[in-house]
Amino acid sequence: TAYEMITQAYADGDIDQMSPYLASEVKEHFAALIAERERADTRLEIEIVGIQKTKISRAQVTTHQAALTVTFVVQMISVEYDSDDQIVSGDPREVISVDDIWTFVRALRTDDPNWQLAAIEDELF
Repeated sequence: TAYEMITQAYADGDIDQMSPYLASEVKEHFAALIAERERADTRLEIEIVGIQKTKISRAQVTTHQAALTVTFVVQMISVEYDSDDQIVSGDPREVISVDDIWTFVRALRTDDPNWQLAAIEDELF
């Protein structure tokens, strides 16, 4: 899913992989978070155990674009390690539940079928 791909690319620090699927503000946000992690010399490991629920909570269409707000309830393991592989945050044995609300947009008058992540309200990012 887009959620899994973007989340994994974020954990891997791979802004280029997720870039085509991010609106500019969200891309800047992710790039800043990744740069902060690099400055701190930490790495993030995320394992998505399962997506428990996906719900479209809002849909809107204007003359030029469509927007979908999607709520994801996700079970995952999220652990941040320092350069010595010591745990900074999280627990590799603990599955946590994360509720994320993401808004995707797509221009209506384009041949590009991709939606872009335009806003995030969540616990993880």
